[in-house]
Amino acid sequence: MMVRRFAPFESFGGGFEGDAKSRHIPAVNDGTGGFTTDPNATSRTSLTIGVEGQVITQPTGHADPSRHPLLGEGRAKVRTASTSVPASSTDGQLDAQSAASMPLTLSNGHLSFIPWAPDIDSDAELTYEQKPHSLEVAGAVWGDRFPNAELFLSDRSEASVMLGTFQSQAGAVGGPLLELFGAGARDAASELIRFHAEIPLDPDGNFAGSPLVRSE
Repeated sequence: MMVRRFAPFESFGGGFEGDAKSRHIPAVNDGTGGFTTDPNATSRTSLTIGVEGQVITQPTGHADPSRHPLLGEGRAKVRTASTSVPASSTDGQLDAQSAASMPLTLSNGHLSFIPWAPDIDSDAELTYEQKPHSLEVAGAVWGDRFPNAELFLSDRSEASVMLGTFQSQAGAVGGPLLELFGAGARDAASELIRFHAEIPLDPDGNFAGSPLVRSE
């Protein structure tokens, strides 16, 4: 499972490079779209957790470099945490959180993060059940309402299915200034994605066809 937060702009927050280029978003755009499961697409933060029966890997967080024409380049440190409750060898529930400080600033001639800068917060819940010929998953993603969010699953053969997306209504300037403060709560105002999907599996446990996905 991967949750990625990305800025669908050439630049945002006062000149920082966004994710438009890696996501093939036109140079002139309104900040919409760019959703993809392409592993080469950049993001401001991402959270990845592996699940197979009762074996759940610790979450890993990642942030692609942030670049500014005057300030240079830096990379956020993503903090992660998770809990899991396996119900059996084929089903269970997991909760995961991640946060990374944005934006960047120049300090003593070096690019660094403002200590009090707001985080991009992401909080996800996933329940899953592996059936003889399918994988059923459901859950939600909460967090800051900037930037965009996408949630997808990948199998061992690296095939991926998108489970849900969130399109931020905040702009390239207003988003970082207005939407990142606060720790984020699991409430209606912070819910970004809610999903339910049943994905066909082949005998090896890999995705065998298009999933039946219901996003809410």
